[in-house]
Amino acid sequence: MSTHAHPPYEDDLFKDTTMTFGEHLAELRQCLIRALMGLVLMFVLVLAVDLPSRIIAFINRPLQGVLVDFYLKRAEQWLEGQLTEVGQLGYPAPPQESLLETIQQDRLIPELYFLDVEQTARYLARLHPEQFSAKAPPALGARDLLDPVRFCQVLWEEHEQGPQAVRKLWKLLDEEARRVVKQVATAHAEKLKPSQLDVLVGALAQLVESDKPLLEPEDYKEFLALNLQVVQLTPAQRLAQQRRMRFAQLEELLESGGRLPLPVWNRLLLAALFPEMIASGPRKQNMAPVVLWRSLEEDPRVSIKSLGPYETFMIWLKAAIVAALVLASPWVFYQLWIFVAAGLYPHERRYVYIFLPISLGLFLGGVVLCFVYVLPIVLDFLFIFNRWTGVDPDMRISDWFSFALMLPLMFGISFQLPLVMLFLERIGIFTVEAYLSQWRVAVLVILVLSMLLTPADPGSMLLMALPLIALYFGGVALCRYMPRNSNPYGEVPPE
Repeated sequence: MSTHAHPPYEDDLFKDTTMTFGEHLAELRQCLIRALMGLVLMFVLVLAVDLPSRIIAFINRPLQGVLVDFYLKRAEQWLEGQLTEVGQLGYPAPPQESLLETIQQDRLIPELYFLDVEQTARYLARLHPEQFSAKAPPALGARDLLDPVRFCQVLWEEHEQGPQAVRKLWKLLDEEARRVVKQVATAHAEKLKPSQLDVLVGALAQLVESDKPLLEPEDYKEFLALNLQVVQLTPAQRLAQQRRMRFAQLEELLESGGRLPLPVWNRLLLAALFPEMIASGPRKQNMAPVVLWRSLEEDPRVSIKSLGPYETFMIWLKAAIVAALVLASPWVFYQLWIFVAAGLYPHERRYVYIFLPISLGLFLGGVVLCFVYVLPIVLDFLFIFNRWTGVDPDMRISDWFSFALMLPLMFGISFQLPLVMLFLERIGIFTVEAYLSQWRVAVLVILVLSMLLTPADPGSMLLMALPLIALYFGGVALCRYMPRNSNPYGEVPPE
């Protein structure tokens, strides 16, 4: 036995252990009551200043930032395909560079809409004839003939012995339009000449805009009576089936009391008689593409959703409880420390004074690292799969709040690793040499724990594992270079 070089402690090591068990329980009860009263008071103050709303807004900020970046990148990818489509429709497309600059600098996203110019012009001319006195465009244009060659072929094949409705239409056409139909059908032309198309469109537009219905119900009764039950339809049977379906829809519209303007009704009749050859209404190729811009801050897709009537209230209440616990924690810990310190030796209290600030610093460091750096990276990684699959993220507030609290908490707890290592080394379970010799196993354990404590993505796992590996070697250094305290009895035990 050798005498320790340090002088013995002057304080009596057992002077604070004279309380009875009952007195300890009474002291514990008083400490818990004072801690609970402080917690309740802090909870009331948190509600009074509406701190939960600020906390929710603060926690939502990283998610909203990632969502804004997500939709900006989506807009950049969307832009190229939409400009190509605009060019295919025959309209001049704006330069892609200028649109990208608007997206990136002004944080606006483009949305492509198609405007039916002719329908709009007709509506405005009818509603405000004094402001829009220009002649309205015809009710049927060249682009409304989806397949003019096939239209001519079908009309020519059926104009003598075909359905009654087709024969009636043939008689209503003027002589020049009949001649064009015959020329195209008999010559097996692949495309109409511009002059032929103008004649045909003009004649059909005149019929559509006439002052009486193009067809009467008895003209298409034979289509309504048709009932084909054939697995493999011939082209003629398929056309007849399409006609039956279209005219049946028009019959239901009449029976329901639907009243449409006569040009609109005539166009529907003509399109039902020649489906897939004449458009029944506005078509995309007849419209003008219009690019409208919207601010992402006002986009409902970047806001977090609640799916139940009580969900937002419960999240608000949870935020209030968490805020009260955090703000009241110094008082609560102080009350617990009063009780615990009464049963500790002076050298044990010194351990608490040294390691409690270190533990608190490590915990807060892990939380801040996760919330500031890790959360945005993890969200951006997870949203990559939304971009690949074309699925818009729709974040629920309860899921996001739980995720935003759980991940930083796991980081804060895991950052206690150096102190855990020091504790195990001091009580003799591990040595510094064991830590160094088994570092590969330790790295593997850290990777497995990081995988279990974080969401199922490699990004968040690595962002937790890499700091923990650094902290592991920091814990080894702490065990090696932090001296052991002297024995409170003034002696060193024999080796």
